[in-house]
Amino acid sequence: MSPSSPPTFLPVPEPQTLVFIQKTAGRGGAKNRLLDTLTTLKKGTDARLHVVTSEEGEFTEKCAALGVPVTVHPLPEWRKFLERLRFPGAMRALARKLPFAHADWVVSNEMWWAPHASALARHLGGRSAAILRDGIANAEKGRKYKLQANDLILPSSLKIARGLEEDLELGRRTHVFLDAVLLPPSKPESAAQLQGKLAAASPAVKRWLLVIGRVQERKRQADAVRVLKGLLERGHSDFGLIVAGDCDADYLPVMQAAMRECQVEDRVVMLGNFSDIQTLFATADISLLTSLREALPGSVMESCLAGRPCFMYPCEGAEDIFGPHQPLFVSERFESELLVEKIDSLLRRPEMLRTETLSLKERAWALFSLEAHLRACVQRLELDLPSQSQKSPAS
Repeated sequence: MSPSSPPTFLPVPEPQTLVFIQKTAGRGGAKNRLLDTLTTLKKGTDARLHVVTSEEGEFTEKCAALGVPVTVHPLPEWRKFLERLRFPGAMRALARKLPFAHADWVVSNEMWWAPHASALARHLGGRSAAILRDGIANAEKGRKYKLQANDLILPSSLKIARGLEEDLELGRRTHVFLDAVLLPPSKPESAAQLQGKLAAASPAVKRWLLVIGRVQERKRQADAVRVLKGLLERGHSDFGLIVAGDCDADYLPVMQAAMRECQVEDRVVMLGNFSDIQTLFATADISLLTSLREALPGSVMESCLAGRPCFMYPCEGAEDIFGPHQPLFVSERFESELLVEKIDSLLRRPEMLRTETLSLKERAWALFSLEAHLRACVQRLELDLPSQSQKSPAS
């Protein structure tokens, strides 16, 4: 180029537009994981993010705090015949309501909204994906919810992926998509609030088991009460149990009956929702998961990231989180006594418990950090990274 020639500028590509569909807007693990994905993309890419939901609530408030726009629009339930009849019109109306005419990706945050993602993507001239965050997903249900109409199927655990791969067409589109997990900073007032609630327990309690999540039949926290009883019977007489999470009304009698049966009413604290998980992990010695079905259980990942040992039933996500450490921390069957044996064995070998917990913390940071999740998002959704600022989720 001669000195008098004007400089040549390469065209700057338009940022990609990603739409995420999450129908409900209350509390929940799947919504928390989507918020972590949005945080990752917001910090690590220049993509334009947008969320579609059918209601306002805590989830949409957190989207607003992240600076992610939300469109609220009725989303018919695919499983209901009459709602499927109005499905095409509802999707056309949603496409017209959005503040843009094109999207690169429309992503469903759960199998239930996969038909919505593929239909909306067709209207917007883009591709669609479905993130599967519930262990109920399998090939048969996947077909019913039109997973095959999506370009990508992204289960968040190996166990779910194997179930989908039984169907060759679904298997070709399936790629394991591990979640990111954020540990929000602790609040200064939280420790005193928590200690105030725990003060009602027996003074014999010096150490705490912790189970986090909505208290319900699927998560079977009554088995955590039985784990507490089993540890007491094995001589670990200073343990109590913190149950953190909103309790379904029909499950409260089940919890109360388990506490009476095990004679541990004065050692179990039904805490309700407690948002400061860092304070919970700082207080507890051991975390539990007694759930019958998950995808990639957030409380287990959070426990590992926080450096707390966690023992769980063999539901989805165990293999992904624990890897070669699984035999030490995951029971072979969904039986509380088997968890008691695992915990008792490592409590009697404190140095091994310490080193194994440290190894799991390092593994969790390698697999579930925002940086790892960003790499997965960029790879699967073929996203462009910023060329100038070198943004990263840690910045």
